Amino acid sequence: LGGQFQDLSGRSFCHNCEQGQFQPGEGLSVCIPCGVGRFQNGNGTTICKLCTAGKFQGSTGSDSSCVDCPVGHFQDDAGKSE
Repeated sequence: LGGQFQDLSGRSFCHNCEQGQFQPGEGLSVCIPCGVGRFQNGNGTTICKLCTAGKFQGSTGSDSSCVDCPVGHFQDDAGKSE
């Protein structure tokens, strides 16, 4: 299933990807960290969420929502890192 991985052979189960990671495919051995401008606060997901306009996320693998732009700055596009 997507959102899961198994890094050892011969196992009959997979692990959910942790928060801050995703896995869009099946049968893979690792999860992918969310890129900048995205986050994932759930486990076992196939996508990362985009930051909304007015917010940003400058870190990869973020498990927390995006942060507000500082006073005097703005961001009118979604999915930005600054």
